[in-house]
Amino acid sequence: MLTRPSPIPAAPGVYGWHFEQSPDPRLPAGRLLYVGIAPRRMATRSSRQNLRTRVRYHFRGNAEGSSHTTQFEAEQAA
Repeated sequence: MLTRPSPIPAAPGVYGWHFEQSPDPRLPAGRLLYVGIAPRRMATRSSRQNLRTRVRYHFRGNAEGSSHTTQFEAEQAA
């Protein structure tokens, strides 16, 4: 995913993460665990993100600010 040229298109779209083995023992294996978007437009402007930039962001381990990470941590703390 981090190779150049990238197999991921630089276009808007939807992507998902599926793991055969769970990355965390509290999460079920063999399921779709996350769905993300790379929108064409946001509420007030065009998006600078695309599928390639979003997936590369996740692969580099910079997903702390992603909504799925924040929501999972909040659910685990409850």
